[in-house]
Amino acid sequence: MEKKKTNVLIIVLISIIVILLLCCIVLFMKNEYLDEKYEKSPSLESNEQSSSPSLNNQFITKEEAIDIALKDIGLTKNDVYDLEVELERKYNDDVYEVNFDYNYLDYEYYINAKDGHIIKSFSERD
Repeated sequence: MEKKKTNVLIIVLISIIVILLLCCIVLFMKNEYLDEKYEKSPSLESNEQSSSPSLNNQFITKEEAIDIALKDIGLTKNDVYDLEVELERKYNDDVYEVNFDYNYLDYEYYINAKDGHIIKSFSERD
């Protein structure tokens, strides 16, 4: 009887592991699908001439996104290093991802490319 309980327990554990693996695969495939779906976001070059957002889908410039992020923590371009900006499709919108380092911290900002509001920001130790 004890051996049957052990066998049943092993089968249940294996079943749970298989179910968890299948869930991980499904989530991974969903993320890949979403990444592929939003891969075709507008390029930075086509939006460089835009200096302010407007109703015809114009974006703020890369420089404006940088200024918004730096102003949020009271820094200038001369204060930071490893400054990078990339236009991406995240949070169901076009956003600038602004990354830079300052005082042994990595900063990351997500800024709405249309209206310039900060969607998300955080920092972490180098």
